[in-house]
Amino acid sequence: MLIRIKSKGNYKKIKRELKIKKDIDVTPILDKYGRIGVKRLADATPVRTGKTRDSWDYKITQSKREKKLVFFNTNRDEDCTVSVAILLIHGHISLEGTWIEGHDFVTGVIEEICSELKQEI
Repeated sequence: MLIRIKSKGNYKKIKRELKIKKDIDVTPILDKYGRIGVKRLADATPVRTGKTRDSWDYKITQSKREKKLVFFNTNRDEDCTVSVAILLIHGHISLEGTWIEGHDFVTGVIEEICSELKQEI
């Protein structure tokens, strides 16, 4: 789930009315929820070695008119071709050839974070 904050138009009159000199900077709020999200994703991650749990991070990206909070996991499989978190979420074939059922532990966490973030913004 992605939250986008966009604005259109000219807000000069309302800014003057409210004595607002510049737009609100949401970066500290995104940073706060980035840290919260990393902790919650780590807590929800299935643990065998702990490497995937400890590999969550986030970044805040900005284009001309929007900022994004992006979560990612840097732990990769042995061939460095796919994120281990993706394998855990969607399932995969083990080295022995058996199917390991996936478990989506990410969506619920992201939905909670987005809901809380929207409330605060």
